[in-house]
Amino acid sequence: MNHISQISAGYHNTGVVSSSGELFAWGMNNYGQLGDGTTEDRGKPVLISNLPPLKKVEKGSDYTLAVSVDGIVYGWGSNYYGTIGDGTTINKTTPTWVKGLSNVKDVATAYFTSAALTENGEVYTWGARISAIARNSKWSSAYFEYYGG
Repeated sequence: MNHISQISAGYHNTGVVSSSGELFAWGMNNYGQLGDGTTEDRGKPVLISNLPPLKKVEKGSDYTLAVSVDGIVYGWGSNYYGTIGDGTTINKTTPTWVKGLSNVKDVATAYFTSAALTENGEVYTWGARISAIARNSKWSSAYFEYYGG
């Protein structure tokens, strides 16, 4: 593993991006949140392949988002309420391209909600709709809500 340029910790799992853009992850993997194609827990860092060079990894509770140096977002792990952003609610054990987003400079995760910030200052969110919770105490899924830039 090269020098570490970025780190993120989720619920019992960790991911680091090396200075060369490689992703290493370890810890609990019950939903495939490590991205190594399995649901096997890992006690030591494993290289997550099939990704272009990354600039950011963000660990959610049981899922992961990553941003490539080209501004493309990938997601994997628990996809409850569509948190990884592929338009489904099916868990993924390997990185999946989040279609519809480009030119992304940052991502953030919360319990069942994800967000992306583009280089143009646009903000996109997906996953559980917090506004629905405030209105009627029920979760619902959303696929990309745009908040202008």
